[in-house]
Amino acid sequence: MDRHMSTHPDEQPDEDPTAANARWREAMISAYTRFHELGWSRKKTFPGLVSFTIADDASQANGSFQWSWSVPSAVRETINGINAWAMRLHEWATWIELLPEYDDETRWEIAYHFVEPLAFFAMYQPRAVAERLLEVAETALHHANCFTIPNTKDRLDQDTLKPGTRFSMRQRLAQLDRLGSHWNAYRRFRDLWTQIDSKTYRKHSRDFRNLTSHSFGPRFHTGEILRAHRSVGPAPVTVEQPDGTYQIAEDPTRTCVSYEFGVIEPLEFAAAYKANLEEFQITKRSIDALHQLIVELVEAMNTRHAGLKIKELGGTSTHES
Repeated sequence: MDRHMSTHPDEQPDEDPTAANARWREAMISAYTRFHELGWSRKKTFPGLVSFTIADDASQANGSFQWSWSVPSAVRETINGINAWAMRLHEWATWIELLPEYDDETRWEIAYHFVEPLAFFAMYQPRAVAERLLEVAETALHHANCFTIPNTKDRLDQDTLKPGTRFSMRQRLAQLDRLGSHWNAYRRFRDLWTQIDSKTYRKHSRDFRNLTSHSFGPRFHTGEILRAHRSVGPAPVTVEQPDGTYQIAEDPTRTCVSYEFGVIEPLEFAAAYKANLEEFQITKRSIDALHQLIVELVEAMNTRHAGLKIKELGGTSTHES
């Protein structure tokens, strides 16, 4: 007798693994087909792509090889990342609309195989894109300043850091403000950039990116994580009150270990998507502001370059109006 077959009259035989795999494959193919059909029908809700015009405009600068080599390429790669984020958001929203059509087991399988990877990628983008925009702005401002502002040295604050020393975000932003102080379009970019990955978003996303990178972040859709947070602090002591009751106070002369027990609840796809989409929209406004800054920098660099060429020729401009 086949050892995999049940001998109990009330038990059903185990499903053939080949048949189970075929059934799972058919369900996933069917779901993915529905996903593509619905995705095409939802084109009007697509969050939009960022134009590469800013990269083309950045490439028009003359006079600084450092700028020409680095800034247009960095801008283009930043836009590639933002547009990939837009695609994942559209796919994520499509799956969110589809999931209620399926039973619990199939919905779990779809979420695990198709939806969670999209959500995971998207949830990392606000901080990642903010860091890239910051680096692009720092690089562009520095090289524009070096070329257009007399006596500007090719020096940045991080140049003096000792090996292994961290250049903090506060230091980096202070430097960026100094680099951008000469330019009219800088302040709007800076104000919009500050809104990306804000405290509000980290609250709504339950600090998903940071916790997932360094500890335990919330799961998606289903599943709780039990956590016991350990801390050391002043020992508690009971202190008798004048009325004969007792209150808990801290004894500053002794310390003890304490634990806070809690549960990390899962993030719902729809709520996480909504918060992430808002971050994407803020990012699009930020890169529009960066575009205006890049245009201002390029115009100043080209004006300076033209002036230097005239000076080299030993004359003045002969262009007719």
